[in-house]
Amino acid sequence: MELGEAFKVTAQVFIEGRTKAGATVSVRNTRGTEKARFPMTCTNPGLDRWEAMVKIGDHSDLKPWEDGYADVKKQLGEWHIVVEGWEDTYASWLHDAQIKVEVGDDAENALESGAQLLERWAGARDSKLTADDKKTLREAAKAVADKSLDATARLAAATTDAIASLHETNPLRDGLSASNPQRFRVERPKSSFAAWYQFFLRSEGAYFDADGKIVQGTLKTALSGLDRAKTEGFDIVYLPPIFPIGVTNRKGRNNTLIAGPHDPGSPFGIGSELGGHDTVDPLLGTMDDFKAFCAHAHELGLEVALDFALQCSPDHPWVKQHPNWFRTKPDGTIAFAENPPKKYQDIYPIDFNADMEGIEAEVERIMDLWIKAGVTIFRVDNPHTKPVRFWQDVIAAVTKKHPETLFLAEAFTRPGMMRALSYAGFTQSHCYFPWRNTKEELEEYLEETNGDGGFYQHNTFWPSTPDIMTAYLRDNGIAGHAVRAVLAAMGSPSWGIYNGYELIENKQRPGFEEQIDN
Repeated sequence: MELGEAFKVTAQVFIEGRTKAGATVSVRNTRGTEKARFPMTCTNPGLDRWEAMVKIGDHSDLKPWEDGYADVKKQLGEWHIVVEGWEDTYASWLHDAQIKVEVGDDAENALESGAQLLERWAGARDSKLTADDKKTLREAAKAVADKSLDATARLAAATTDAIASLHETNPLRDGLSASNPQRFRVERPKSSFAAWYQFFLRSEGAYFDADGKIVQGTLKTALSGLDRAKTEGFDIVYLPPIFPIGVTNRKGRNNTLIAGPHDPGSPFGIGSELGGHDTVDPLLGTMDDFKAFCAHAHELGLEVALDFALQCSPDHPWVKQHPNWFRTKPDGTIAFAENPPKKYQDIYPIDFNADMEGIEAEVERIMDLWIKAGVTIFRVDNPHTKPVRFWQDVIAAVTKKHPETLFLAEAFTRPGMMRALSYAGFTQSHCYFPWRNTKEELEEYLEETNGDGGFYQHNTFWPSTPDIMTAYLRDNGIAGHAVRAVLAAMGSPSWGIYNGYELIENKQRPGFEEQIDN
């Protein structure tokens, strides 16, 4: 749920006998303090069905780094809504009084009851009346009680437009009956509406030297690329891991097991003697360079999203500092990551069963460090291969301090797990859009992703990723890339491309559904 976003609340509200019922939606913050109240309308009397359009907090277009954002930040986090049914004493009285005055049956008692009701309404704290509101009701009560007026005039004093308006906005609510609170996590505006650009720093400003060797780009040479991303209309620049890359079992080009002397290795093989997840790779620059990069992005109105892959190279400092965080085989060696038939010899997966609290504390420390440097979003690599409870704890802890922080789940997985990750706090999620290509597939898929399920999962559409190159893109050139980009941008509130997509890099590695030389 986004701050200030309108959504519909429905409930079945009924009461015994001939008494009229009323219903209200109460919006409350984490401490249980009511911040807003919305009247409900009975849309189906036969089924006692009531509805209201509700919003939590006030929309704002301010970015997290802009002046005045503190007022937005205070409204983020957990909220509750409660449906309150109540006896609509005024409506019940008015229904009977109009009949009695019209036919002259016990009209005096009916009008006297009305005067007393209006006086009680004026003094009801729950109705949250202003001084002028109270004056309006008390003057009406006097007129209804005035026996010098005829019955029709006395009744008319209780049915003015002003009183009708108060009945709509500030009613007298007797016999309140509240539902159980329904919890809502409120994210900042446009948290699920964005255009992502995967920004590979090592490619920005890279060049061939005189010997034909590639000289990689840095945080400083990448600054001009931010202007390009802004000009092309993107909101978020997303950086793959910027941490030191391991040397042991470093992969070479196209996943070969032996790296050449100038191969950088996979940025997902995180960690070396230079540092781990809390360190900028010196080949890219320094932490100050990273902060300057984020500052320039913010000047352009761009957010910086950082890839967070919770895994290690064999050279990561954690391997020596926390050997119990890794699963060992019977021969005493640490097991590298596998997803048969795929093998990731340059990566050690983490064993969360050994010390989940310790791992959580370290991840929370690291995320806090990058948020303070300028990161507002984390793109989490393969979160569905880690315990959902872990993410629930980490995201809750991080967003308690930094509620503006968003999380994207790179989770190509089953619907149940994707929904569980959204409940754990992930704001957006990857999905199977790249493989939905025929008219029939797209019709079915768009109904699913933009239906009720999409409200929870906030699917983001990417035509490809750095390691996904479908046959459709391979075979259809510029037109195919344009078609998939338009479908992604128009088919979901959130979409993205990796840099290189606009260059129509569509050659697959033989035998694999991924780009060659990626």
